[in-house]
Amino acid sequence: MERKEKRRMLTGLSFLAFLCLMVCLGTKSYAATLSDNGKSYEVKSTTKGEYHKLQVERSSFIGITAFGNEDGTRNRNISIVCLNRQKKAISPTYKVNVKKAAYFSLKQGTYYIKVRSSAPVYRIYATFQSVKDNSGPSMKKARTLKLGKETYGIIYNTDSLKKQNWYKFSLKKPTKVQLKIKKAGGKLGFQVKGPANASGQIAKLKQWKKVTLPAGNYYILLAKPGKTAVKDGGIYSILIK
Repeated sequence: MERKEKRRMLTGLSFLAFLCLMVCLGTKSYAATLSDNGKSYEVKSTTKGEYHKLQVERSSFIGITAFGNEDGTRNRNISIVCLNRQKKAISPTYKVNVKKAAYFSLKQGTYYIKVRSSAPVYRIYATFQSVKDNSGPSMKKARTLKLGKETYGIIYNTDSLKKQNWYKFSLKKPTKVQLKIKKAGGKLGFQVKGPANASGQIAKLKQWKKVTLPAGNYYILLAKPGKTAVKDGGIYSILIK
């Protein structure tokens, strides 16, 4: 990958679109467990924060929200962050409430959710979705996309900025196609590479336009876009049709 080439940034899904994506992936509640999930929790320490153990049985995309247990505190922001087994932060700190959740993409293992709440009693809720990484680790080992078939993938919070997620598709003759990428979670950047005579069409393809591409091999790279996203994680779907 050429480091000087700027990755185009993807915008996030609406919560409704995210739910549709989760339904397409299929819900698997056994993917992980969170201590105190759905229960009223009384704050013990307002300074150090409260810890909830998160046990991930398989790679998962996890949505977590917390909010005050009383009507007057339900919309009050509560601070949460995901920690590894050594209780070191592996995600940004998020402000959540009854209407807003935070999302994490985690590999199998033990984690903690640290909560700082100004509400004396709060509830914490989690949803879990098992997701596989279907990408290839390099351009040479890129995962082949089938035209018209949607593929899903995951970017982990613990992935480094060097981690690459490659896909490719091939055209035997000039073909009119459109690229669609949806994502939920943190920031996600992408690049598209192809034959030298297709640079103009590729630029339009990256703007989600339908374009006629010349015959050849095309490669799509998905990755964290930069240092501001080093602790981000999320899931995505990719479709070329």
